[in-house]
Amino acid sequence: MDIDNRILSLDDRMRQDFEERLQGLPISAAVNLSPVAKMRDPGSTTGFSTRGLPGFFCGNRDAETVVVNLNPGMDAGKADSLWGSATGSFDKSNIESFIEDYSKSCRDYGINDATRYDEFDIKQAAFWSPWDGSGISFQRPLDWKNPDDCLKAKERVLTDKLQLELVAYASSKFSINKKQIGLFYPFIQTLLDEIFKKKRTYVVFAAAIFEDIFKAYPDTFEGISEPNRFTKLIKKDGTRTGHKFNCKVITIHFNGRTQKALIAHSFPRQNISKAFNMMEKYGEFCYNEWKNSRFK
Repeated sequence: MDIDNRILSLDDRMRQDFEERLQGLPISAAVNLSPVAKMRDPGSTTGFSTRGLPGFFCGNRDAETVVVNLNPGMDAGKADSLWGSATGSFDKSNIESFIEDYSKSCRDYGINDATRYDEFDIKQAAFWSPWDGSGISFQRPLDWKNPDDCLKAKERVLTDKLQLELVAYASSKFSINKKQIGLFYPFIQTLLDEIFKKKRTYVVFAAAIFEDIFKAYPDTFEGISEPNRFTKLIKKDGTRTGHKFNCKVITIHFNGRTQKALIAHSFPRQNISKAFNMMEKYGEFCYNEWKNSRFK
């Protein structure tokens, strides 16, 4: 398959996908990514949701802080089945109104979702709470044992930062076929176009696989050869966890500009349940690596 080297902005990509869906068609960009997915949800032929509502972004597109996840974690078939309910309040009379309603729902997601206790998003809040100058307006002090504090922190982290997805199409069992990693190139370009629309304070890529993806684009991502930094965090009982928590600082080059960024390899740890204090310590570790890095 030929790789499309055009740089589609996030707005262009949303328009392209939503025009197809409003015509009752599957999303061709999700279909074309099929070779990338080594693991697939039951009933999914592509590995990704092709008829569900994509999760392009969440929060403030002008935010100081940007985090990039791999893709929305939901069964592809379920995501497809939820198209009607997910878009029920959107104006489908024209593409402009649809995109406006979609963008507002993404911008206000943290507020609209404020009462739902979600462990992954609370881990996000714990991770970001030590980062000075992030623009995320956490209420202090934070007690991760207090459900109200957790919910308030979750609302702020989803509202005040910009969350992007490498792939906006849902899948619960997404695993990358590294031989087809070049198919990500157009999506990387879209991400960088959005990130570089303004000067950002922090940019974090929240999955270990981003390192392998970036190695395919050495002219764009510098510093991949630097060694990973890791820590073993201390549990409350004074013992060390058996898990290494890794990160790496890199530099991005795009359209003549540079941006310091960090790969948080251990950010989405699913095997450490409700370890919000541990994720806060990991966030502090990553923040210190960021501050002490030689990259400018």
